[in-house]
Amino acid sequence: SVKCVLNIKDNDLPFMGVILAAPSSNKTLILELFRKHFQTYYSDHFTPPALLGNNTSMTEAQLQKKDMIPKMKDNLVITPELAPIFTANEDDLKAVIGKIIRLLDGKGFTGDTGAHGQRGYTETMFTWIGAAVEIPDLVWRLFGVLGYKIYFLRPKVSTVTVDELADDLIQTDFKEKIDNVEKALFDYLKTFDSAPNCENISITDKKGI
Repeated sequence: SVKCVLNIKDNDLPFMGVILAAPSSNKTLILELFRKHFQTYYSDHFTPPALLGNNTSMTEAQLQKKDMIPKMKDNLVITPELAPIFTANEDDLKAVIGKIIRLLDGKGFTGDTGAHGQRGYTETMFTWIGAAVEIPDLVWRLFGVLGYKIYFLRPKVSTVTVDELADDLIQTDFKEKIDNVEKALFDYLKTFDSAPNCENISITDKKGI
């Protein structure tokens, strides 16, 4: 659903969603399925300067190649583990959350430094999905100041029995199953992204799609 926000006609408001679930609940496994999709920008970890750099030893052209913001544009950004960001020291946390919140306005981000003066990017549409076990109190307090523009989903995770865990350990076809799921997902997205014309389909027919 987060990825398909990019398909909404004339929508220029970015969306960020975070899955909250216990360790070993397949959060990362689910997000990894999208890693090979052409409309994906994947990053396990990034620092505040990675979004918009100001390295004094680099030219503007070199910085633009390094900046994360233009790489995010019109893509699904995937950060499978947000814990390193959410547990950073308070100054770094404020810097990165502040930039993300501003980017979620859809108007891009512009900053000024003594090294390169003013530089940044205008309208930047993207969607972003990540995962974490829990959100620290400090992050919630920052949201109270900066605004609640990140959405959280805590899915209901089925209880697994000891016998089911034992069966999983001895199965040898796990990778094959994941590969099949990935293939089915990409086949679906290929059809969805092609935007087939459904205007002449009746409501009854649409329910059956």
